[in-house]
Amino acid sequence: MAGQREQSFPTTPTFKNVQPTAAPSTYTDVGKATAAQVQGQGQALQTLGNAFSGFFSSAAKSLDEVADAMQREDIVQTQRENKALEWQALTDKKTGRAMDLRYADRMAYAGTYVSAQADEDAFKLTEAAKLHMSDMPLDGSVNAEQYMKEWYEKEIGSGTGDPMYDARKLYTFTQQAQSMVSQANENVRKTVETNSLNSVLNATKAEMNASPDGLTTGKAADTYQRLLTMARGNVAQADKWHEGIVRESVTNYGQALGTLKALYDDGNPNSWAARNPAAYTRLSEDLFKQTHRIKTFEAGMAVQQWNQDFQALIAQPGVTPAQIADMEEKAYQIDSRHGVGPEVFRGLDAAFKKSLRTKAEVSVFGMAVNGAINGIHDGPTVATHLGKSVGAIVNENYELGLRDIVVQRQAAMPALAETIKTYGIPNAVASEQATQEFMAFLSDPIVQAASPKGTSEVYKQQLGGALMGRDPAKIAQVYRGYRTLEDKVGSEVLEKYFPNDETYGRFLAMKAYIGGDIDAQTAGQYFANGGDIKPLTDAAKGRFEWSQFKPGAKPAEVDLSVDKAITAAMRKHTGSDGWFSGIDSSLPSKDARRVREMLYRQATYMRQMTGEVDFDKAADVVAQQIAKGYTFLPGQGKHYQMVPNPYGSKGTELGNPLNMVNGKPVYALGNVKDVDGQLENTAKTFREDMAEFKVKVPGLMTPHGQEIDGKDIALGLPDNNGLHPMLMPSGAPIRVIAGQKLAMPDKVTDTGSILPGMDVATSMKSGYQGGLTYEKVAPVDVPKGEAEAFKFLQSKAPPGVFYVKAGVDPASGAAFFEPRYGARIKNDYDKRKETIQKREANVEKRRNSHEVFNPIETIGM
Repeated sequence: MAGQREQSFPTTPTFKNVQPTAAPSTYTDVGKATAAQVQGQGQALQTLGNAFSGFFSSAAKSLDEVADAMQREDIVQTQRENKALEWQALTDKKTGRAMDLRYADRMAYAGTYVSAQADEDAFKLTEAAKLHMSDMPLDGSVNAEQYMKEWYEKEIGSGTGDPMYDARKLYTFTQQAQSMVSQANENVRKTVETNSLNSVLNATKAEMNASPDGLTTGKAADTYQRLLTMARGNVAQADKWHEGIVRESVTNYGQALGTLKALYDDGNPNSWAARNPAAYTRLSEDLFKQTHRIKTFEAGMAVQQWNQDFQALIAQPGVTPAQIADMEEKAYQIDSRHGVGPEVFRGLDAAFKKSLRTKAEVSVFGMAVNGAINGIHDGPTVATHLGKSVGAIVNENYELGLRDIVVQRQAAMPALAETIKTYGIPNAVASEQATQEFMAFLSDPIVQAASPKGTSEVYKQQLGGALMGRDPAKIAQVYRGYRTLEDKVGSEVLEKYFPNDETYGRFLAMKAYIGGDIDAQTAGQYFANGGDIKPLTDAAKGRFEWSQFKPGAKPAEVDLSVDKAITAAMRKHTGSDGWFSGIDSSLPSKDARRVREMLYRQATYMRQMTGEVDFDKAADVVAQQIAKGYTFLPGQGKHYQMVPNPYGSKGTELGNPLNMVNGKPVYALGNVKDVDGQLENTAKTFREDMAEFKVKVPGLMTPHGQEIDGKDIALGLPDNNGLHPMLMPSGAPIRVIAGQKLAMPDKVTDTGSILPGMDVATSMKSGYQGGLTYEKVAPVDVPKGEAEAFKFLQSKAPPGVFYVKAGVDPASGAAFFEPRYGARIKNDYDKRKETIQKREANVEKRRNSHEVFNPIETIGM
């Protein structure tokens, strides 16, 4: 073994004159075998023992070396495993997955996961601490470290009980907290310093005002000593401050001359001028230039007062050009009286231009919500002149624009008009009537069309803050307001009027679990004490203990019931026909976590409001909320991918398209409202259009010589125009080059039915598909010119397909185009017009023929 030494055996003693004894006279048992004994010279045994000792010693050393090598290999392997587990833990945490219990006993995994969680929570705690520290008084009356400590102890308390998590979180937060405390101390120092400087400045100005000849030598020395004390003996800093104060205080020529003399102090070698000759020269030139116009104390005071009034004016929202013009008139009067010149009145031009732009944008707001702007026809004109869309202008000027509208409609909005007197702008939550008047304004169809985002963030936060607050009366008031709005605009677009998921989730929970016309007493019963905070905090941190909502049930069974509930609800509200297999497989990981957070909050609200939790009902509420925020990308066959909708609620109803392309409206994929207010699935329409695309441009459906069907075309993410790339099974977009040959049918005819005497299969082989027929397919030349090629291709495109130039082919140098798909509504205004014309024609036909009137045939059914 390790550390074993060679041994020497002593000489074995010998036995001489051995005399055997006689055989026993009585019978005994048969003797038992014993180990063989060696007799001989002791020296020989000693030599043999030494040899064995050396052998075993060498063997032990070899075994030690082998063991060390194996141990090193084990260490390397363990290190590799630990590194892999660390990366796995980080991946799980970043993607929102819960801790993998298989590795919970491995410190490399569990420790890293817990550390990542602690770091994330420490970051959130740090952000909250920053907000807290921003409220700290900076006048030196509060100790920054104590201020932070008291807040931290109140927020954290005794921790979670997990020493690893608490230690890491505390360590990470402490690093940031120390920096924040240091920054706060620095801010306090600067604030105290600024306040002190302002005190000296005001005192110096008072001295200047009391004497037309400026500071005397004694006063200048007193001022300097105060500054030197503030600078803790730093002469250079005190000199710099002294120069600045003199610049700010001097308003006329006499003050400038007298103060400069005081700073010079008759050539005193220790004077300010002697210490700062260059600065003294510069200050002299600037003061004489500054006072060349402002020659009297009265003029200086007039200019100073004007500047104060002007700054106070432009700090207010919605300054009008007339108000700026009034300030310009006052400046003119001061200049006429004192001859100070226009250059002392700075900022007039910029303020006037800004007020004109604000007035123009507020005017656009008023025109838009009054129906005086046609978004399709007038929108481009507005964008050209103001550089913004009508929707953006409305959203950015909502408060000022609404203020003008309320003043104009004061008789219809008396409660909102009254709030302007107090708040300057309409306050949507000031009273029950004010909330109802505001919701009535939002629900106006013209206002809805003018404001794609619903309302401004100011009003969303105003309403949401009241709904999430602890005032039962306000909670009930805003809830009833949102119910009124929902009745008018519909639940499909209601979400855009809320500031965030949590606020919208509470509204849906109140509607689903309490219902009815909630009053202050009912709201107080559930929300006056803030409700059950811990589950909501857990949800925000990604901690989901579903079993707490089902006491006595097995956690695994509860988790399974949660997954089944949300999957069923999402299928119901997305119209997915079963393709939605689960939030983890059908949604990006961060969105899957978002769904779990929302469901966790709903379960908490439900337990709080009803005393028990029904996951199916809670999941139904969440699915209503989440499904509106996603769009569906058709893949190959019946597969779909669910992705966040970049357009929000825009494009989900006939009157609110995503965009206009070649004069055609483009909508979102999924369920949208048609001309009759019914839901139409544009994703299904896409499949129909792809069948027609194959008939009209079969040459583009044979990549690499292999024919593909319309159902094999998938869609990519939409571009800025709302158009989706059309992708082949390989994932590459379909492309056609100007000048290439392309197989196309000679003439396509819509029969509207299967060809006579043929079944569907035979009809399709003969050129029939979806009611379209043609005689033959032959190669044709796509025009070489870019404009001609585009016109040619677009003429062959079925509804919903738009060609765009995507680049230049490097081989031929010709432009190449890609067909892209813009979702369309079939039952639109044109379809309604066609139906009405057909109905009128049928009526006229029957009137002329005196046939029996059949209402079913008349309406085209």
